[in-house]
Amino acid sequence: MTATEINAEIDNARQLLNGTSGELFTTALWTVQSLVDEGKFGNLSGAEAELIRNYYDTRDERIGNAVNVEVGQISGGNCVGGQALQPYSDDVYDSIATTYLQSALVAGFYPDTTTHFAVDAAHRGHCDPRCFDLNYFYSVVAEKMGHEPGTRYGAAAKYGTRYGVHNIWWDNAVCGGPPRAL
Repeated sequence: MTATEINAEIDNARQLLNGTSGELFTTALWTVQSLVDEGKFGNLSGAEAELIRNYYDTRDERIGNAVNVEVGQISGGNCVGGQALQPYSDDVYDSIATTYLQSALVAGFYPDTTTHFAVDAAHRGHCDPRCFDLNYFYSVVAEKMGHEPGTRYGAAAKYGTRYGVHNIWWDNAVCGGPPRAL
């Protein structure tokens, strides 16, 4: 990342932690848990305590059953369109496929692949990874393993920009055209 991108990430984290949006995202919620664990929120009870408890129970269940891979991307687009993004390179897909297969080796099974855009559709706050060609990723994994073309390692790709309908954020203008035809 460039110095400008690093500073933008730091500024974004600060904004998420200030709570002015009325929503708390991952960075802020880890901080809240730390403060609760240290007793710095006093005695929480009732609806507030239940909300916090439910969030952490759900998060702990997800973490126990998931491997999170953040795919870095050159700045440019956002969840509603915007500037064209540089497509992910074949090297990026190859690296992610290698990481996926290393995780499968450790787990003893092929993990179910999904995206932040799909997992958090109800919150409508994430659209990453934008322009990630899931079917192409599956083809890279299948080729590495000698599996049949068209083998899936998780969710069926549904490209588009509608939360709850699509699981891969994809706008042809932003993503440089449609996903690859396989």
